[in-house]
Amino acid sequence: SQELEFQRVYFSDSRGMVKNNFAPEESIKLNITFKKNKEVKSCVFGFNIYTEEGYLLTSANTRQKGIIITDIQSKNAITVTIDKNPFLEGIYYLTPILYHENCEEIYDGRERHYYFRVQENSVKEEGKIRVSCSWEI
Repeated sequence: SQELEFQRVYFSDSRGMVKNNFAPEESIKLNITFKKNKEVKSCVFGFNIYTEEGYLLTSANTRQKGIIITDIQSKNAITVTIDKNPFLEGIYYLTPILYHENCEEIYDGRERHYYFRVQENSVKEEGKIRVSCSWEI
């Protein structure tokens, strides 16, 4: 069996309400629980977000932020908040990954196994991400 294993992966809003549909610029919380099946001293958590067409939009992990997870219990929880999500209307797929701290060995990874949707209510913008900009004319 795997040393570390995802138990639950789900999305919620800033108030903790579980959901998969978000508005543009609404915060998205990625909630992860995982368990330890064998002794592991440290790990790295990461995730990738893909478009419906399979293009990688972002890849982030705790090691990039200078964080190695060292206090691994039998059950563990991680929450990642994407403030003011930059995604435009569409469906986006998430790949969560638990790595060895060297980021070369994968303990558990669920390739594009989870998804969330962004739905626009107002003026439609083109593309996949919103770029915050100001205009001077």
